Amino acid sequence: MSANFDPYQPSDTIQTVLSFLMVPTGILSTWGSSCIIRSIRKERKWSPYRRLMIALSICDIFSTVAYVLQPFLGPRESPYAYAQTIGNDATCTLMGAWSQLTFMAHWYSAALSFYFVSTVRYGVSETTFARKYERWIHFIIVTFHTVTAVVGAIGDVYFQRQINPGCWVAEPPYTCSGMNCHSELIAYIFGFPTVIALFVVLINNRLLYTHVKKTIVEGHRKAIEAEKRLRMYQQRQQEQPLQSSDTTKREGTTSPDQTNTGTPTSALQSSDKQWERVRQVRIQSTLYVVAYLITFAWSAIINILNSRRFQEQYEYAGRLYLPLLVLQSIFLPSQGLFNAMVFFRPRFMATRKKHPKQTRSWCARQSIQFEHIKPSSDLGSQDIRGVVVMKEEEAGEDEVVQMSKRDPSSIIPPDIVSGEEPPSAAQESERYFSSGRPSNGKLASEKTSVLIASTDSWDG
Repeated sequence: MSANFDPYQPSDTIQTVLSFLMVPTGILSTWGSSCIIRSIRKERKWSPYRRLMIALSICDIFSTVAYVLQPFLGPRESPYAYAQTIGNDATCTLMGAWSQLTFMAHWYSAALSFYFVSTVRYGVSETTFARKYERWIHFIIVTFHTVTAVVGAIGDVYFQRQINPGCWVAEPPYTCSGMNCHSELIAYIFGFPTVIALFVVLINNRLLYTHVKKTIVEGHRKAIEAEKRLRMYQQRQQEQPLQSSDTTKREGTTSPDQTNTGTPTSALQSSDKQWERVRQVRIQSTLYVVAYLITFAWSAIINILNSRRFQEQYEYAGRLYLPLLVLQSIFLPSQGLFNAMVFFRPRFMATRKKHPKQTRSWCARQSIQFEHIKPSSDLGSQDIRGVVVMKEEEAGEDEVVQMSKRDPSSIIPPDIVSGEEPPSAAQESERYFSSGRPSNGKLASEKTSVLIASTDSWDG
């Protein structure tokens, strides 16, 4: 359209609603990020994943405060100022630089997805990740945003935005001079890396999803093949005549996968638990991506429309902008809350399994470790053979300990696959409890153990 219309500007009532919509979600987001930081610092179990989560949570708190203050600290004399604005040019410059620093949260979300892909998809150990990548990640993120924020403040490029509340890089309301004559170019330089971070998050999640899916399918197929070989071995053992008492004794100890009833147990029993953990890696990473998209998608759409001057080309642009502004006010300050829900999700599920009779709110409080309370009755916990148990509350509710019991029949001896005689049940059990995993090792590929072990660093 060639016609130009007056830019859309929300009414005073709508501006008031949009301004105060951010407060409740901002408070919840700050609380969620604080719970993550408190939990990690209390446990003192440091890993790249947990350090990235602390950095992301700090940035979330920093960003949330900025989002809540933006409608109030812009320049009052600006024609685009919100009804509640009480600031001046100095506070606008402050909030503009602060807004630039809030982009660190985007980059740390991308860094978190890079961590998952590196450790799961490419088998990078946490020690290697910490030595080669983690320091550079923190250095680049902090340095870039600090330098750009300071340069923007010195160059006087921060002004009140037209539709969004608050200040960032925008066209000056007066005759430009110096850097602010190139506000559009500066906005691309300051903000385009954030767009790259969005694509990095999406691409990494796709890589992780396809790899985990392929690994699960391949591991399931090989487990089925191992089960067939196991059954064939058991059948040969049953058909082979007993020639001596030594042979009888050996056969009695080398058939751990046969129960007293003579029914062989499934070779998939041990793999199912491990593949379930692999699936949880995919779910956990995907949930972080969903939290990121729900938080920033609305702001991204508004900025894209503004860059195309949509509000000046269409008469009824407000019909599109108004719902986007409402969604932005609700979700933009809430990433800390969503991240906390994802971070404590594994711990919450484990607590629910341990205390099935307790309410969801009780399990949530225990998972967050905000309140140390005992179950209301002794029916709140269950004792299941072969299921991981939790340590006592004072030692940390989310600490996973070794299984107290393990059914030897669920172990797939590696010699079954090669056709040789398997080890005894006692030997296999001893090797299992000393190594922490069955001696058959990897079920799908050489990277499987890395993929499964990578969950230990984030599993709540």
